[in-house]
Amino acid sequence: MPVGLRKDSDGYVPRTEEDYERRSDISGGPYKKECAFCGEMFYAYYPTRKYCSYRCKNDAYIERRRQRKKEARKKTCQYCGEEFQAGRVDAKYCSSKCRVYAWRNDVGGE
Repeated sequence: MPVGLRKDSDGYVPRTEEDYERRSDISGGPYKKECAFCGEMFYAYYPTRKYCSYRCKNDAYIERRRQRKKEARKKTCQYCGEEFQAGRVDAKYCSSKCRVYAWRNDVGGE
C-alpha cells in the first residue's frame, strides 16, 4: 500500500496511487468534514457523508433511538393531569395513589 494512504471509513483500501487518484476524480475529490457524532475532522469522498467511521454512525443511531424512546415515555396522568416519565409504554397514571383513586372513582361511578 502506498505511504500515506489508509483504509477510509467505507472500508475501501486504494491499491495504487492511480487507483486513489481515480477514485478522487470520480467523486469530486476528498472533502474535509467534521464528524457529526464525535467532532473529529476526516476526509470523505462524498459530500453527504456525516460520520468519520461506522462506529460513530452506529453510536449516533443508538443515541437517536434512545432519545426517541425517552420522548415516547413522557405521559400525562389520566387522573391528575400531571406530566410524568413512564417506566412502561402502557402506563396511565403517575403514581399508585392516582391509579387507586381513578379505579375507585370508576368503580364507584358505575
